[in-house]
Amino acid sequence: MTAEQPAQDPQGSPLQFEPFASSLTPAFLQALGQAKLTTFRLDTSAQALTGSYRTPGLAPFHVQRAEGTSTTHQPILFIVNENAMEIGGKDASTSTVPNVFHCPGTLINTNTVEEFRQLDFAKLLDQHRQL
Repeated sequence: MTAEQPAQDPQGSPLQFEPFASSLTPAFLQALGQAKLTTFRLDTSAQALTGSYRTPGLAPFHVQRAEGTSTTHQPILFIVNENAMEIGGKDASTSTVPNVFHCPGTLINTNTVEEFRQLDFAKLLDQHRQL
């Protein structure tokens, strides 16, 4: 592959990349608050959690807008929901839902703003990049 030749999939079509959005659901934040009070308490050890990456479906869907209905495809989305901590300790490499892939991660729990400010984010990124 050279600069003049774009990357191609096995069928010979040019590969296309789309940016994706990410989101923590309100239900995840509620589950995290409950786990902080009942399970983690003052424990600052890293906790396993799992997010989900959804690729766009092939079937278009219709969006109602003020100027009329338009057809679009589902956006690419990385989401952390209320099940993230439950899945975290299990095999998260497979999904039974089409176009959904689980991504294991780590929750770094701190108890004070000072502890949070002392975190070395560059070091954390380096450690997780090498996994």
